[in-house]
Amino acid sequence: MSTQRRKALVEAGQPVPDPVPANLLVDTGATSTCIDEEIINKLAIGPTGNTLVNTPSTGSTPHQMNTYDIAMIIQGDGTPFVMPALPVVECNFEAQGIDGLLGRDVLSRCHMTYGGNSKIMLLTFV
Repeated sequence: MSTQRRKALVEAGQPVPDPVPANLLVDTGATSTCIDEEIINKLAIGPTGNTLVNTPSTGSTPHQMNTYDIAMIIQGDGTPFVMPALPVVECNFEAQGIDGLLGRDVLSRCHMTYGGNSKIMLLTFV
């Protein structure tokens, strides 16, 4: 959930869900970050809107998907990179075995280096 929503719940004396760790696939072809519906359900938040999504499987007919505002923390060896309010698209990734896609909305805020031979990807956030 977004930092704003978390703050509002605390101020209202309501329970705040624990952060939910997720494994996302880096996808330079995804415009937006997408999160699996199971992760969204664990956050116990409601949609903030919807958007039309085109995928290879939808062809020229876009699908309407729910959007949610979440806070994203990307952990690494250094200081965590925090995005206090990130709109994400809810999708179903059950068959892929991932929790979502890390899209260009996040990747545009970093420098990405991929060493294919060493199988290492480095994201440096500024």
